[in-house]
Amino acid sequence: MTTKRHANAARLTEGSLNAAAAWLSSQADESATSPPLASHDASLKALSDPAPGRRILALEVLCRLSGEHAAELLMGMLGDPDASVRCAAVHAAQGIGARRVASCLIVALEDPDPSVRGACRYALESITGRRIAQADVHDPERRNHLIAELRTWWKRERLAELLET
Repeated sequence: MTTKRHANAARLTEGSLNAAAAWLSSQADESATSPPLASHDASLKALSDPAPGRRILALEVLCRLSGEHAAELLMGMLGDPDASVRCAAVHAAQGIGARRVASCLIVALEDPDPSVRGACRYALESITGRRIAQADVHDPERRNHLIAELRTWWKRERLAELLET
């Protein structure tokens, strides 16, 4: 219960995200020839802001505005020094449901912060379609076993994806 409550504290309200997205869009150069994220320079700069709340806002806004490129942003933000920012990155990964980020979420299961590990559990359940017990995430021995299983799953999924293309 504590994990879910802490993780939700890192999330922002729909209204604040929409307002921020509108503001960032108005600040951006919307040229059709620019790369997808180049028009969101203000948000990209905010990803390195000293205030964790601003990094969370920038992360969530960019994920909504950049579509396919959101996975790359999420992967980078999973290494943020602030646990609330890492939780927000995990929730955003769950929101976009990209299997591309599953490998990073598997690595993030080893995060020192229990709230990040708990958020990874929910995100990985959503992405893999598999139920993951809370004890599997928080007990070190069980977590190691879970990580090994998920890595095997990821390799199979990635191989299948590569064979399809």
